[in-house]
Amino acid sequence: MLPDAKDNYWWGVSWALASHARQKGVSLGIYFSAGYADVASQQRQWALCESLGAQAIVVAAVNAEGLKAEAARAMKQGIVVVDFVNGASYRTSLQAALNFNQIADLVGARVKAVSQKARPVVAWFPGPADSAQVNDTEVRLRQVFAQQGVQLGIGGYGPPDPGHQAGLVRGYLQAKGTPDFIVGNAAAVVFAGRYFKRRPPPAPILISVGVSHEAVSLLREGLIDSIVTDTPIHNARAVLDAVVAAVVGPRSGAASLELPVLLLTQASLPQVDLSSLLPPASQWIVQQPLPPYFSFDQADR
Repeated sequence: MLPDAKDNYWWGVSWALASHARQKGVSLGIYFSAGYADVASQQRQWALCESLGAQAIVVAAVNAEGLKAEAARAMKQGIVVVDFVNGASYRTSLQAALNFNQIADLVGARVKAVSQKARPVVAWFPGPADSAQVNDTEVRLRQVFAQQGVQLGIGGYGPPDPGHQAGLVRGYLQAKGTPDFIVGNAAAVVFAGRYFKRRPPPAPILISVGVSHEAVSLLREGLIDSIVTDTPIHNARAVLDAVVAAVVGPRSGAASLELPVLLLTQASLPQVDLSSLLPPASQWIVQQPLPPYFSFDQADR
């Protein structure tokens, strides 16, 4: 169960899950919510997966609290529940989580390394409100920037799709002028890169928190300074492997799978395996229903 289909981070995840499941012979359903504000669709999808006999549910929740009751109910039934990337505040069988402190620390270190001012202004475009990923990263980022003397301006919260983020970036620039840095989700930073490419200097230094084909292209051009990212394709495959092991193997207590985080620059990009970060360039989202579970025990009855 994945969030907003307009967020192309999840296009790559859905493709990696579907292709890896085929290789492993796993019966897999892939569902997207109607948006980051739509907890109800994920609740309905969860109930559907339970009714179809799912042995495991992997969820990138649209907010940290919305599926607490569903997770508790499923785990009582012996269903493996995986909190994937976005972060949940409740207990699950497996947490496959990003280290949000590490993300913020890498951003802070990069700002400090390339800033030409003692007290730079950073405009921050975090993405959707109520996401644990956004909230936890922002808490740590505030701490890091306060220690560095960085002035932090909030660009606004919203779904990380190009249309929403372009509006937020334009609104910030019109209201507050050009900051020294723009840091934010890939859609916001890609828009900013294209926006300032057409305008005379000065331009802000751009740091993307999250990867996309467009962000990598602008990094190569030098329009984006750096990208702080996890490895979405690798992560999806690793999580599916962990789920299979949990379903077929002995159950233990709650486990965790920490997902790697990277800092990409023009200098480091040639050494990075982009196939662990991005799907094929033409890949669209993958959505597919979960087939009803059928066992030989059921047939005997």
